[in-house]
Amino acid sequence: HLGFLTYESRWIQLNHNSRYGYPERGANYKLFAANIGNARFGLQDSAVYVDRNFDLEYFLSPIPHIGTQIAVKTTFKPWAENTNDNSIMGLFFDWRQSFYYLYAQWLIDDISLDFLIPEFLRPTLGERKIPQKWAWSLGGYYDFAFGKIGFYHAGSTKYTFERTYLNVPYEYAYYPTTEYQLSDGTPMVLHYLDNYLGYKYGENNLAFLADYARRIGGIDLYASLEYVISGAKSPANPWHEYNHFSDTGAYTLLLDGPVLEHTIAVRARVVWSWKNLVLYTNLKLGGIFNELQPVEVVVSEPEIFRPQAGQHRLLYEWAIGLSYVWKVKKSKSAVP
Repeated sequence: HLGFLTYESRWIQLNHNSRYGYPERGANYKLFAANIGNARFGLQDSAVYVDRNFDLEYFLSPIPHIGTQIAVKTTFKPWAENTNDNSIMGLFFDWRQSFYYLYAQWLIDDISLDFLIPEFLRPTLGERKIPQKWAWSLGGYYDFAFGKIGFYHAGSTKYTFERTYLNVPYEYAYYPTTEYQLSDGTPMVLHYLDNYLGYKYGENNLAFLADYARRIGGIDLYASLEYVISGAKSPANPWHEYNHFSDTGAYTLLLDGPVLEHTIAVRARVVWSWKNLVLYTNLKLGGIFNELQPVEVVVSEPEIFRPQAGQHRLLYEWAIGLSYVWKVKKSKSAVP
């Protein structure tokens, strides 16, 4: 952080030393921001790579990953690397004051300008229907006298965060699969909520959340209401039932299936603090309607999660806990 400029570089370990034969995979994330008063404008940039777990050049290079990929790794040096890398970029804005906060993010991977080609040029130039891959997030809160109220929204189009070709596993997920086996051979489903990297709901969804928070004496109160609508998705099967992006037949797809999953959940939390003692309780109640279930759509390809009509499930969680924090006093050193 240098006053009006902020730069951040992170490395994220993905699947490593796999006993099932998955290749080494890693990811890097960068943030470039200009700080103007209480506002920030910037670029968020990520890269997923295959056949190695950590990439020193992506981590140390102070330029966006696409620049490193083109200028450093594959083009402008005699020892260009044979790499399988994927980069994705996004823009963001946030504005923070003592009593409110606002933010917005827009992520983009593929943009097809094919729809701009005049019809008389189609026979010459052909047609490449590449689905747009977009994701977005916006929201904020305002601190009223009676408590802090927030509203947040996020979503993404179909196929976002996935690989382009089935044989190159650079999807934005911790593991390039939807299932695995226990040591005794028992098949298990790797749920997408535990696998997507960055945005837990992954592709093809709209999510909305409203919340309320207030502190009364030594008690912190929090409550939220969330609604999520989702269509088919898969962290490991790039085009679902299709073999190629041009087979999808559309530039942009979002919630296009005949059946959609609907999830609604209410959460409540109470935290009471007294000196070093903290007592808390969390409660979640809700339901999932037409729940997403793993389905094989192409033989020998990873399963996809598809909404199933009539498959409903109750959501309920309750937790209570107690903690005590010991504060270690620093001894005063004698001044010689």
